[in-house]
Amino acid sequence: MKSMDHIDKEETPSVEKTDITDKEWDILEEYYFGSQELKDLFDERTILQRTAKQELDRLQEVETAYTDLLEKLMNAKKEKAMEIESKKTGSRKTLD
Repeated sequence: MKSMDHIDKEETPSVEKTDITDKEWDILEEYYFGSQELKDLFDERTILQRTAKQELDRLQEVETAYTDLLEKLMNAKKEKAMEIESKKTGSRKTLD
């Protein structure tokens, strides 16, 4: 009969010693943390791109509103100038 110690030693893998060297562990850790850093940077870049796109859209809306307002102001100025000119012309005609 085999003793229980003998069976346990054969069937239970050792947890204390692995086949991976310290250098390999370092490489695995660097890869894991490196890829997490890359993922974080990618996520941050994505967020910044969305924010920039939203800001650009907002600025384009402001630009459009500004352009429309400026056009209305210029038209009002032209109308006022024409009104003043017609009053001057009308006054001159009556004086004639």
